[in-house]
Amino acid sequence: MSIKKIGLLGMILAVAVMGCRRRNNDEEPVPPPETERLKQEASETLDAARDFAGATREEFVDWMEANLDRLQENAQTLRARTEQRGEQAIAEFEQYKAALDERIAQAREELEHVREAGADAWEDAKDAAQAAYDELHKTYREMAQKYE
Repeated sequence: MSIKKIGLLGMILAVAVMGCRRRNNDEEPVPPPETERLKQEASETLDAARDFAGATREEFVDWMEANLDRLQENAQTLRARTEQRGEQAIAEFEQYKAALDERIAQAREELEHVREAGADAWEDAKDAAQAAYDELHKTYREMAQKYE
């Protein structure tokens, strides 16, 4: 891992830790350890995406499928937590989830293009799939931040 990536990861972790501390009794409670695990996985996933610039088609497809599945599972974990907040929170969450599901479908469609592309065109298809995944990941982070 490059020094830049290590430094960036360190900064992300520091911000996450600082953001989770309680400053006084009026603030929100410290999020559960599960939240930190989800944040860490999201950060690692994004870092890994950048590392796949030179990956083979098969490696990229396997990586992306696994991460799409993981994001769906993480969304289900967030949904379970939201159920404790009441009907309004669930309704709001479902709107975010619908946007996430749409982005997942787009990413899976782009991934299918990667599979079908010829040897000379798969890199371009991979770039489109990566862009779709980046948008999906952004949507997930927004959702996770709101519903942790």
